[in-house]
Amino acid sequence: MRRGGMIGVAGLFLLGALLQGCSTAPPVSVPEAPVAASPMPAPLAAIAERGRQMFVLDRAAWVATDDLRAHPDPNRWKKGGWVVELGPDGSVVTFYGRDGDAYFVVYTVALQSGKVTGRQIPDPGSRKPLTPAQARMAKAREAASGAIQARPCTDGPYNTVVIPPQGADDPIDVYIMSPQTSLDFYPFGGHSLVRVRADGSIASKRDFTKACVNLNLRPALPKGDTPVALGVTHLLDPVPTEIHVFISMATGMPLYVMTAAGLWSVDGDQIRMLDKGPPREGAPG
Repeated sequence: MRRGGMIGVAGLFLLGALLQGCSTAPPVSVPEAPVAASPMPAPLAAIAERGRQMFVLDRAAWVATDDLRAHPDPNRWKKGGWVVELGPDGSVVTFYGRDGDAYFVVYTVALQSGKVTGRQIPDPGSRKPLTPAQARMAKAREAASGAIQARPCTDGPYNTVVIPPQGADDPIDVYIMSPQTSLDFYPFGGHSLVRVRADGSIASKRDFTKACVNLNLRPALPKGDTPVALGVTHLLDPVPTEIHVFISMATGMPLYVMTAAGLWSVDGDQIRMLDKGPPREGAPG
């Protein structure tokens, strides 16, 4: 699809099949609360909400990391990571250090609508421990990262999105994702979900694709034309997944997904079926 006209579905999915895939967060509006829209069936609504939640958590981490880098302190931490928590007034990103089995706060950033609204920098030498919930998320992130043996589909370490648990004994979902390392391409492959039990053991793992597919966000088009949508086939599920929702929101473009059930439109956190039909043969999942 391009501005000024529409290519056929076959051409759209041929593009997705043939093309192979910033540390600084692009300026986008971050919907920390769901946007009211046409109702979707409950299963699709749950998928859309999870994809939206992933996007909000990931974008908060990006923005907070940029803020951390703007206030460097080489003694702040040598080994650690971050956790993101969502609240009614926005999100809070807590960067932590680690000393053996001890996890402690090193930097905290508060955000609202994707913008930094405050930060807390502990006194030098402070070892304020993470809350129990934060420590569980930090440990789940490390356990999930260690459970993935494959390499990402782009150059660079895997990106992680940790879903905060609803309760103290609930498992934690950790998404291990190929990072976007170029503004020209977006990785559609190399994304996995690892579910970590409350005791830190791995409950389950799943991959969302069979192959690496890095889609060109800036293809060569006639002068004046601009890409306005992306397309991909998906063979592992009959409906689009939270990864497709995340990618649509991250790229700011609608995503057309062909599954065994038919052709779907994923536009931000809205999923709808466009047409029933079989998937095209030979395209990656």
